[in-house]
Amino acid sequence: MSRGRLARLGLVAAAALGVAGVTAAVFLIRAGGSGPSNWPVNFELGSSDNGVLFQFAGDVFHGRPLDWSFSPQVFVFPEIPISLLAYLLAGGGVQLYYLVVAMINVVILFVAFYGVIRAIYSEDAFVSCLVRALLASSALVLLPLVGTVSLFDFQLAPTYYYGMYLALAAWPLLYVSRRRVALVLVGLGLALIVASNPLTLIFALPALIVLGLVRRIAMGLRAVLWPLIVTVGVFAVAAGIRLALFSGLQGTSPLTYIDASQLPQRVTTLAVNFGIAAHSDITLLLLLIGFGAAVWLFVFAARRLIRVLRHREVLEKRDWILLYYALVPVTGLLAAVALLILNYLYLWPILVAPLAFAPLMLPAPQLRRVGFATSGVLVVALIVTFIVVAPASPARYLAYRDQETRCLDSELPTGMDVGYAGYFDARRIELTSTRSLLLIQVDYHGRSPYLWLTNRDYPTEHLGRFFFVNSASGQLTITSHEITTLVGAPDRRVVCPDGSELLIYTKNAKLAKIDARYHQTR
Repeated sequence: MSRGRLARLGLVAAAALGVAGVTAAVFLIRAGGSGPSNWPVNFELGSSDNGVLFQFAGDVFHGRPLDWSFSPQVFVFPEIPISLLAYLLAGGGVQLYYLVVAMINVVILFVAFYGVIRAIYSEDAFVSCLVRALLASSALVLLPLVGTVSLFDFQLAPTYYYGMYLALAAWPLLYVSRRRVALVLVGLGLALIVASNPLTLIFALPALIVLGLVRRIAMGLRAVLWPLIVTVGVFAVAAGIRLALFSGLQGTSPLTYIDASQLPQRVTTLAVNFGIAAHSDITLLLLLIGFGAAVWLFVFAARRLIRVLRHREVLEKRDWILLYYALVPVTGLLAAVALLILNYLYLWPILVAPLAFAPLMLPAPQLRRVGFATSGVLVVALIVTFIVVAPASPARYLAYRDQETRCLDSELPTGMDVGYAGYFDARRIELTSTRSLLLIQVDYHGRSPYLWLTNRDYPTEHLGRFFFVNSASGQLTITSHEITTLVGAPDRRVVCPDGSELLIYTKNAKLAKIDARYHQTR
């Protein structure tokens, strides 16, 4: 390897470390906030969904059976490899695990953007390509710093959303990879992501179809033959992987998302989330900027495609790649609406991704000015926020335990570490425990184990002796009445400071009822 190439790789690595460092700083700064602004606690540690892969990694490293059931999105690639690495680097600590995942996620997105940019701007100076990639990644770092809604943090979380975001950013590598080995690796990676998360196709496929049709009309069949073969090949491999390897992991079919009866509830949830965003002027402004960027990108793409169709203009590979990025937000939105799956959770490609895609379109003369301005904003925002937030916030976050967790840790008898809780409570409470708690999920009525996003081996191998009841939280969780009707009055009842309850059972007759109701056999 030449000295010049080695130097360039060193600079890319340094930039990646810089992105990781800033991400860590933003994460820890926000961890010192109170209320909704403290998203590392409220979103990461407070969401049962976000703890799935930490729990999975723990099962892997502790040698437990891995009879896992996921949602229709099966969290396999790239989320599982990232989570296993983060678990190792964090030493099994859940708070540090979330921080490491956030750093890895943003670095991989930065590298994906850099790979595409270096391929399509090959005639530009190396530094220009690096700056463009940093600009594309800057929105993903800045938004969690200044915004207060979870939508801005999804790219940092260990959930199936991340694979979709990475695929949308990296998909053009499928068409610009020059070496056969790189093409195969990129194609296999995309196939694994699509097999893990079919939702990816809703946002990527419409843009690819539009570009394919325009390219066919303007340039003839031969111009679309190779991209078509490669794309269909990825889809075919993804389908084979899903059917042969991943279908046993899905909690239900992805087609269950397409449900007209759920549309009113999803629209209501969407309105509620935007209502929450409206309470923060800066958050609402950022959402409007994101939507404005999506509209601007679509207008940019539409005008260019119309010109191609009218004048049979021959576009370079770069132009087609940029048009793909420009189309993804709006065509993905239209597809989501058409399939009746419009959900706040899936708006990242529509409201956040445009802010990452827009720098890719910048003409070279504007690149330096925008780069300096963005760098200045980032530095000032970090300094001001760090001054406002107490320096002790990192220590508070890394030592954080939910008050309900503290109650269980202190009130449960020694050795009584297995119990039952509702889905929304089980994982978030047990993961920060200082003892080896295992809370087996039960359904919303507390009548049987709830095998959604969990290891199905838990109710087979373990029998609980207490119930955590959180009926006052407003969530769909178990209630004392349901449990006492099924099992009987607890032998000991503990009321935690927040009003939640522990129903503890020690007598054999009642334990036998728990065994008959909740202990499953294979």
